[in-house]
Amino acid sequence: MGGAAIVTRIDTASLRDVEIVIPHSGGAALSQLADSEMIIVVTCSGDDLTLAPEIKLIARAANVMITGILVQSGTAQAGLSMLRAASDMLIVTTDPNYVSGMLEQLGA
Repeated sequence: MGGAAIVTRIDTASLRDVEIVIPHSGGAALSQLADSEMIIVVTCSGDDLTLAPEIKLIARAANVMITGILVQSGTAQAGLSMLRAASDMLIVTTDPNYVSGMLEQLGA
């Protein structure tokens, strides 16, 4: 299961002010991030993180914090260094349900 699959399962009806953006490639999806107050990048071990540096540039231009969440399976740490470099705060978990729980706790 990848990060996109995790976020598409989140019930956004119960969350205020949360918009899920899944940038499969640059362009319009990434431009949506410019108006964000916070960006949370959700990824799993093995996900393609080539857009992470571009997301970081958008966040820096907008003076927005980036939280990276890596849902890893077992001891696999693929993508950890790239996500760490693109994040202000990095969370590593093995529980895919952590993401929705975190958003709820933030009062999103």
